[in-house]
Amino acid sequence: MSNKKVIPLEQAHQPTTNPSTPLRAGQPKVNAYTCGNGCPNTVVKHRDPGVTPMYIECYTCNTMAASHFYKVPQDLEPQLIAFKPKDKAEWKMYRRYVADCWQLSRPGWTMKELWEAMAACAQHIKKGGVLMVPKDKLK
Repeated sequence: MSNKKVIPLEQAHQPTTNPSTPLRAGQPKVNAYTCGNGCPNTVVKHRDPGVTPMYIECYTCNTMAASHFYKVPQDLEPQLIAFKPKDKAEWKMYRRYVADCWQLSRPGWTMKELWEAMAACAQHIKKGGVLMVPKDKLK
């Protein structure tokens, strides 16, 4: 199913009447976020259980996008994967991803600040959170 169908913000808190796949314990969940600019939904699929934010940056226009609280069809194609790094290789991939993002958006930041951010990410995971990356980054 394509993400081109934009779910209006006013429907964000209404349950889907006929989800294509019922959620089961341990099954990945799909959530969508919608901005106010009419962009396609930003879709996140959970590989691992954990807490995600109520608002994220729209994948298309970088404005604030609101969560649909998982009340969306579960067969939407995700742009992002929510996960908890399972080994050193995944932590290394995430660190590289964050460093690349920072280099583009905040070129003056230091390696010390990157390591502080990674420590904050580890604390976030210990408290029940997950990290998000574009789906092509996670093998």
